[in-house]
Amino acid sequence: MEWATGIDARRPLPPFVFTPLERFQAACPRPARPAARVAVFLDLYGRYNEPALIFDFLDVLRANDVEAIVPAQRASGLPAMAYAGVTTARATVEANARAFSRAIDDGYTVVAIEPSAALAVVEEAPAFSSDRLVAKLAAHATDAMRFLAGLLAEGKLRTRDLAPLQMRVGRHVPCHVRALGAEDATTQLLAAIPGLEVYAAGAGCCGIAGTWGMKRENYDRSMRMGAGLFEALRDPAIGAGLSECSTCRMQMEHGMALGSGEGGGGSSRAGRRRKGKRAFHPITLLARAYREGQGNS
Repeated sequence: MEWATGIDARRPLPPFVFTPLERFQAACPRPARPAARVAVFLDLYGRYNEPALIFDFLDVLRANDVEAIVPAQRASGLPAMAYAGVTTARATVEANARAFSRAIDDGYTVVAIEPSAALAVVEEAPAFSSDRLVAKLAAHATDAMRFLAGLLAEGKLRTRDLAPLQMRVGRHVPCHVRALGAEDATTQLLAAIPGLEVYAAGAGCCGIAGTWGMKRENYDRSMRMGAGLFEALRDPAIGAGLSECSTCRMQMEHGMALGSGEGGGGSSRAGRRRKGKRAFHPITLLARAYREGQGNS
């Protein structure tokens, strides 16, 4: 794989899981009197690597009487934007703008679970196209945590239905969440889960930087950049990591699983691995708390 793709052989990759669009559409909640309406932006990771995260988000929406739809769509186009694929990026953002236009007209808010996808749609896409529908999509899109925090502020989030989660988690704030200004949204939502203890697990970048840290020539630097974060997360008092970003969670789990001597990089290919801790998206913990709350009611 390394010689063919340039991805370092030491870098674990997520599984590929194909989930038909119709499965997401069939799982969408359709309450009789919705508190809000959401058009879900899937992007790549949720659709092809961790579809359970999409279903978790739909369960959180269901618990709060939020109607959801999943229009046929493309990914955000961020890879093309990042690697100067201007023509591909323009075609992608214009296709998504058309795909979500009707839903926006019908009163739906476009919500992305992946913060990099939200940033691409809201801030980057208008730089690649002057199409008015692209601007329209950018104006009516947000990330999942800010959307839910908005429901919380309006008194529409059913916090009383959240069951206690006796967990201590180490939170890493991704760069794209900071760029979106969404740090406080996650803090407010996690504070609503009884029993959950959240610790700041270090500041700055985790070192993965999207696909940058996956490349053979960048792997060692990537791991050195995240060394402080990994060490904090290895604390036995921390049960799991927490981050909104998919690649940050991959980096966190990889760093937590390595011995402390390898967390800062190095040339060893042996990989002295510990029993790895998980790194979760906050949506996963919210969904778990709602499911357990329903089971106890």
